[in-house]
Amino acid sequence: SLADGLAASRLHPADTTVYLDDTWSDAAADGLRSAGWRVERRERSYFARLNGIARGPGGTWEGVADPVWPDGAAAGPLRPGG
Repeated sequence: SLADGLAASRLHPADTTVYLDDTWSDAAADGLRSAGWRVERRERSYFARLNGIARGPGGTWEGVADPVWPDGAAAGPLRPGG
């Protein structure tokens, strides 16, 4: 679901380093290291704030704000057929 996707663990690859948020397991970090990546752990606040809007079955809209940021908001069009 859109909500699950926005709540999922985050990573950011840059050059030879992968930045992992603090929800990734040690096994995942070790796997990346064994593949040749330098791994750095970062707090979730290091990563971008994500909000999403999706059009569902029947044309309904779902807006989901990043669960890490309490003041976030997301919504679809307010007019019919938007």
